[in-house]
Amino acid sequence: MATMPASSLLFLATVLLVCSHAHATEPTVNFTTGSIRGTEFVVEGVQVDGFLGVPYAKPPVGELRFALPVPFGDVGQLTATNFSARCPQPPIGPQPPIPSSEDCLYLNVFRKSGTKQGDDKPVIVIVHGGGFSIGSASDFFYQSSPLAGLGDVVVVSFNYRLNILGFANMKELAASNVGLYDQRLALEWVQDNIKAFGGNPNRVTLMGVSAGSMAITLHIESPLHREGRQLFHSAILDGGVATLSALDDAEHSFSRVKEIAVKLGCKTEDTELIACLRKVDADELVRLSFDAEGYSPIFTFRPTTGDEFIPNNFASCASDNESDSRQIKTLIGYAKNEGTWLADYHFNLTGSNFPNLTSEEEFLDWCAKLANGYRLPIDVKADGVKKTVSETYFNSHSSRFLDAAEFVGDGIFVCPINAYVKKHAEANVTMYAYRFDRRLQQKYSYLDPDRMGVFHTSPFLHMTGSLMDAKDLLPGSPAVDAADKAFFKDAIKLVADFARTDETPSFRGVQLPNFSKGEGVLVFDEKPHVDNSLYNEDHCKKTFPTFEPQS
Repeated sequence: MATMPASSLLFLATVLLVCSHAHATEPTVNFTTGSIRGTEFVVEGVQVDGFLGVPYAKPPVGELRFALPVPFGDVGQLTATNFSARCPQPPIGPQPPIPSSEDCLYLNVFRKSGTKQGDDKPVIVIVHGGGFSIGSASDFFYQSSPLAGLGDVVVVSFNYRLNILGFANMKELAASNVGLYDQRLALEWVQDNIKAFGGNPNRVTLMGVSAGSMAITLHIESPLHREGRQLFHSAILDGGVATLSALDDAEHSFSRVKEIAVKLGCKTEDTELIACLRKVDADELVRLSFDAEGYSPIFTFRPTTGDEFIPNNFASCASDNESDSRQIKTLIGYAKNEGTWLADYHFNLTGSNFPNLTSEEEFLDWCAKLANGYRLPIDVKADGVKKTVSETYFNSHSSRFLDAAEFVGDGIFVCPINAYVKKHAEANVTMYAYRFDRRLQQKYSYLDPDRMGVFHTSPFLHMTGSLMDAKDLLPGSPAVDAADKAFFKDAIKLVADFARTDETPSFRGVQLPNFSKGEGVLVFDEKPHVDNSLYNEDHCKKTFPTFEPQS
């Protein structure tokens, strides 16, 4: 997005977070085999311990590139006061490169100061987003000290392998979906170690946004979760669920790997191919995978079906709601204007501003470009579909940009989430569904509510309080608005209450409605209320019926 200083800005935010908020106190967690020494932050007068850059897996380099992650083991005497490097990823726009390394499988733990082993506080594990291609736990979005300090919970964030290094399908030559296995290993680390930090391994909530939210639904649906070790117990999802259209197939993924191998001068015979790709510079691999995909860095490589994590019968697994292990209490929803960010992102990356469209045909052309770019399961130009898209979206808002944004937002986020909620409600899984209508009261750097409305990721930003220290974390941002701060605090309380107890929590006096019991949908706003139905259901049934649960 041209208006977003993206990668360099996020790295700067990380540096500022560590350098400007750390204090002299050095909290320490002791194990029988060593200790971890952290740092301290202050949020709204509350002291928070931070243990940054704790390794959970051995560096995935050399023969471990494209391999399943290997547990790191004992850390000895570890100083954990700085975030680790990001995993290699493509740049966004013309910004300078960000420090990254394949040695990136590290996690961070945040807790309110004074928390000790035996306190058994609820644990929230944050899975970052970024289309499985970009992002890291050190980005300001995942600034976890407000949630840990004001919510009095233990928060864990972590990096996982991305792009070709995390999600290329190598068929029988190497493991697939290794980025998801990284995530699972981080969750196993939490089970094995979080008690030492004062957390309760039997009360773990996964929290994710965008691709992070999609990944969590893959964990929920995976046979590894349903039949294996219970690593989490509830989930908070914002703007993303995994659908078949969001996944790739092994053949397509592997064909792209071979295209990149040819550009690198690697032979494409099996054993020689993988040996060559393991020797290539990681950044060059990522660059070529980005170039091969075209205009957009999101979804350059993505999870694939056909392994133990996501079997070929993923669709039927996702529809089988009989396993008790899948009864994951879930808070799930989306922002009112999910598509504005992605529509704007597309037009800027293609070097064009959204044109002043006047004709229906021009509008449909742009919808077709968005559908192709974001791999929506729809052919906008097909007979019948064209008429439906036009009748549903054209001239439905004050601008054609907003019309197109709603189209892409429905296709990527709203309609899949609606289907997910309805499917799990039919299985009597506790589903607290929400729509987020609350706009930020002012612009924070590139986060502009006047242009983007209630944009993608808005719920997550509010629920984690990531903007609490926006003036320090985002250069050019004003101090946090008083009404924004008050809302952040109330949203953090809701998240903490959700993680802490099995009782139904409330937000500003309104109890979360359980969609599975026909109680409707919570609408987040300054004065929250309950709606009877999911957002844009009529759009979804007409335009994106592919996502609708099959009876």
